[in-house]
Amino acid sequence: MAAKLFTCQLFESKGLNKAIYFSGLTYNLIIHPYVYGEPLASIQPIYYLDELEAIARLRIEPPSPISEKEIEYLIDNYLFEYSLLNINSRMCSKITKPAFWPFDSNDLYQYHDNKNTRALTLDPLNDDSIVSLQDSSGKEWDFTDFCFAKPLIFNHLSNCAINIKKLYNEKINVMITPDSHRDGYMGKLRLIESENEVLDYTQALGLENKISFHRIINVDTFEIESEIISGDVIDIPVKKITTNKTYSPLLLSYYFSGLRERNPLLSFTGYYNVLEYYLEDAAPIMGLTTDRTEKENLRHVINLITNQNEIYQFIINSSRRLVTKIGQDIISSSGVRIAGVNVQDEPTLMTNISDWLYKIRCAVVHSKKSRRGQTEAIFEPYSSEADNIQSALIVIKWLSQKCILKDNELTNALP
Repeated sequence: MAAKLFTCQLFESKGLNKAIYFSGLTYNLIIHPYVYGEPLASIQPIYYLDELEAIARLRIEPPSPISEKEIEYLIDNYLFEYSLLNINSRMCSKITKPAFWPFDSNDLYQYHDNKNTRALTLDPLNDDSIVSLQDSSGKEWDFTDFCFAKPLIFNHLSNCAINIKKLYNEKINVMITPDSHRDGYMGKLRLIESENEVLDYTQALGLENKISFHRIINVDTFEIESEIISGDVIDIPVKKITTNKTYSPLLLSYYFSGLRERNPLLSFTGYYNVLEYYLEDAAPIMGLTTDRTEKENLRHVINLITNQNEIYQFIINSSRRLVTKIGQDIISSSGVRIAGVNVQDEPTLMTNISDWLYKIRCAVVHSKKSRRGQTEAIFEPYSSEADNIQSALIVIKWLSQKCILKDNELTNALP
């Protein structure tokens, strides 16, 4: 029995610009740029690599079955490892709008263009029920693809793609005298240019077939050749990541809910939920009595998962700007300021960071106008003030990672 390939949609994967080969868990995984939506009538002559999203492809060896939930969990573990290595990555498998649909072998037409087009699709080589195929003039249909419209569209598209690609090499002689608004220039200038990698449609659509499991083990780069322009090749670098660790599926869900959110308040809440998981358990694990308040228990969680020097080194090594931003007051939507933290390598840093995050948490999740007669700090969703917590997001994301790693350590230490 042959191995099966599963393809999974990814979120926040635009601009990956490389292939990633994950190994070490039950099945290996490849993530690479991909053109979504099964384009046909909407195929572009030219694509930009930075604008392509990515797809996850899983190779399942027989006879081991695996459910969709298990596939998602496996991908989450690999992507968490990738997130640890790439601080700016927001890539995850948490999808709200599916881009794939099932293939119906009994339908003469199959969907394309995000289900906006249905194209006649037949298999004359293996379907004995197909007696004949002729064009409108009665000639035998020249079968070259199961999707009958695809070769015709590609034929019309090729000249367009070739001519546009040529424009990137076209130059004209220019002489411009300087003035008060710009410098002068004398020489050749390109008609069009791009800082992005430009692919013709054969290269873009060919990414799926040319980036393969059997080749990726032995290569560091995939050369994607154009099928219509001789000698036109783009390089897709390969990054290889090996891990044998699996983490709490619940904590991964909270983590990725924070990672994928563009709304800073929702993102903060997702990361905080990871820390909150240990609010009642952190103190007993360290041999301490659980405190009565969430504020005090949060201190225990942070002391469980990290230490003073580690958190200090993380902040100062992130950027000087982060040190400055953490030290500044955060202005909430109600005008109440949340005092910043002076980042110093001192024993009080742990408590100060913990209390700072707790105050932000209260302003994020509560909307009380006042408390005991005093105006409360609150954040209005989608307000400019909500963006004021960006520095806190960097810190709490890192702490949520530390919490997931600590949970893995504690779980594996159990007899």
